[in-house]
Amino acid sequence: MIKFLKAKSVCFMLMLVCIQLNNQAYGLELTSMRGKVTSLAQLVGDDKWSIAVFWSHSCHICRQETPAINEFHLKHKDSVARVIGISIDGNKKKRLIKKFMVDTSMQFPSYITQLPAMAIDFLA
Repeated sequence: MIKFLKAKSVCFMLMLVCIQLNNQAYGLELTSMRGKVTSLAQLVGDDKWSIAVFWSHSCHICRQETPAINEFHLKHKDSVARVIGISIDGNKKKRLIKKFMVDTSMQFPSYITQLPAMAIDFLA
């Protein structure tokens, strides 16, 4: 069973593992599907659980898990939790990212980052 972290903590659902982020991770730069740049820090808080789901258009497991994550999002988005999708494919693959979102009927908001940038931001 997964324990979720409340308030300004964020959980990563990667192989059903949750970790608490350090302060640097909140600065992770994300781009919305419309091109607006934001950060993870701006998307979490408000006394809700925040679940960051990192995914890739080429990830078979991501494709399989999206329906369950959609269900969780739709059940809890207006009350106690939010799901934040983060594609690690980078802006150059935006067409493939959008196709993945349509093909999986993704219902939760997703943003784009690049894997190398993400790895640098998570260094302590």
